[in-house]
Amino acid sequence: MVNNKETGNDEFKSASNYMPRAEAIVRQIINKFIYPAAVVLRGNPKSNWKEPTPEMIRQFACELPGIINWTLQKARINGMPIPLLPNRPLTESQMQAAEELFNNVDSLLIENETTGKKLCAVLNKITNTTVVLTDRKEIVVL
Repeated sequence: MVNNKETGNDEFKSASNYMPRAEAIVRQIINKFIYPAAVVLRGNPKSNWKEPTPEMIRQFACELPGIINWTLQKARINGMPIPLLPNRPLTESQMQAAEELFNNVDSLLIENETTGKKLCAVLNKITNTTVVLTDRKEIVVL
């Protein structure tokens, strides 16, 4: 990772590190969010579900900000849309936050205050906005 002192933006030294990490995030999104949603919507997990091919995973990884946006918008945590990521490769800090979110959160449902606060912290890092947990355990974007 290179830290650009002039702009304060962090960037990857090479794309070779980006794609494997992006593909791993895509697999987490598919396994934890998209596949369970397909099971619920279709009733029978075997009926229409097709395991994504490596080519599909690579394609999704190339469009990672859009896939994250889609996942968070589908969740619409307590009805609040989450700010969209710009359609460009994630910065190192956004990548780390996305890895943290999709590796450690099994669903985007807020079960308790601790989960809600952790989720807010990660969403703040990914979206560069202020996302807070209210007293009623609702996530709101300020």
